Amino acid sequence: MPEADANLVRRLARLFRIERRGGFARLPPATAARLVARRGELVAAVQRLDAARAAAIAEALAVLAREVDLALPRAAARVAVLAAERRDAAAPRLLGRV
Repeated sequence: MPEADANLVRRLARLFRIERRGGFARLPPATAARLVARRGELVAAVQRLDAARAAAIAEALAVLAREVDLALPRAAARVAVLAAERRDAAAPRLLGRV
């Protein structure tokens, strides 16, 4: 997580901590209302981060899936060649003849 994103999450946690400890009750109502509004803005910002990250992860997984799909036929062909070589190596041979 980039430092700016981590700072955003820490600010949000701090506002929740202040409220949990009764800090909003000790503030003037207007100040408490501004902090609650700011907390809402931070929650929305974190949700946008999650959405952006989810989109990036989905894109990376799609690229990975395409690569796996493209690699699978070649891998299956290689396995078939190796299996055939193993069968040939295990076949009985007459002495002196190959």
